[in-house]
Amino acid sequence: MHPVRKPWTPQSRRELREILDHPTHERAVQLAGSRNSAVRATLAAAHDTPIGVLIHLSTDAHPDVRAAVAANPGVAVSVATMRRLAIDPDPRVRDAVRANMNVPVSIYETAGLARTA
Repeated sequence: MHPVRKPWTPQSRRELREILDHPTHERAVQLAGSRNSAVRATLAAAHDTPIGVLIHLSTDAHPDVRAAVAANPGVAVSVATMRRLAIDPDPRVRDAVRANMNVPVSIYETAGLARTA
């Protein structure tokens, strides 16, 4: 089993912005544990965030984080994750799933959603 990692804290906003633009796997895992939901949501929206981290963030307690995951084109490769997000209790998350053009049509049919134009 891996040792528990402490959440990483950037030294400046600039450093955080650079890391969030192109997170390495290790930094993404550390930032996913941040107490700041805005950091987690920004990480969830980043195109370079590893799929494993996106799947983890898809179960976040904060709906803004889950909505950012649902809107990320990269998460569409995980059908199980998209199905879960498509029936999320928060309408912002469901709306983000509908707006993600990379989500397979079967997800919409299963969840009873209509794709937004």
